[in-house]
Amino acid sequence: MRTYSRWFMLFCILLPATVYSAGGADAIVGVWWNQEKDAHIELYKCGQEYCGRIVWLKEPDYPADSREGVPGTAKLDHNNPDPALRKIPVVGLRI
Repeated sequence: MRTYSRWFMLFCILLPATVYSAGGADAIVGVWWNQEKDAHIELYKCGQEYCGRIVWLKEPDYPADSREGVPGTAKLDHNNPDPALRKIPVVGLRI
């Protein structure tokens, strides 16, 4: 009888771990807030890897007092190391 109780206890301990690990990798897929809560980031599977993109910004356009861009226009990727990509809008940007 003790053997069965040990097996049952082991089963009860390991069952949650196997259930969690079965869906663990794809659990990140979806739309998430960033830490500052001013953007939504979509995480999705692309091939064998996971990719992300910005799908929403609290302030998607430059404000009236902006020094970075033309007020009222979409925010651009000014910090991109590749100068050719600095004119891409931030919303929709793959990160």
